[in-house]
Amino acid sequence: MNENPFYKVEKPKIDKRDKRVVHANEYKSLYDWLSERWNGWRMPLLFLETKSAIGCRLRELAYLRPGQLEDGRIVTESASCKGRKTRKSKLATERYAELVDISGKNFVFENWSQELRQLYRNAGRSRYARQVKEFCPEHLTRWMQRQIDDFRKA
Repeated sequence: MNENPFYKVEKPKIDKRDKRVVHANEYKSLYDWLSERWNGWRMPLLFLETKSAIGCRLRELAYLRPGQLEDGRIVTESASCKGRKTRKSKLATERYAELVDISGKNFVFENWSQELRQLYRNAGRSRYARQVKEFCPEHLTRWMQRQIDDFRKA
């Protein structure tokens, strides 16, 4: 039996699912929930606001480097972004200024882990604070995905 017996069988046709559009009130509910959950911590909100403004993936934004912030825009190189084209996304002046202000040495959001650790300490949850690892874009991506999953469950 050297050949695949199913090679002549056609693949079944699957209906395409409609894309789900997230409405402004859903964003507001998520932002309110996150703000309450994390005691007004600005970083996760800034992260999601920026993601919404430029239409990128969580991972793309987590890997954002300070050098990609140029003249009020986020410059995403072709190799790392959706569509494989270099993209320059204009941001609101205030949001761009916030990103520049929080920007770390290697990644824009690299202070996330430090701030999260401090939030846990301030809340008297030192065990959780010790579990927060050094910054890695993948950790931030997974953390944001968990926050969104927890919001959906709530």
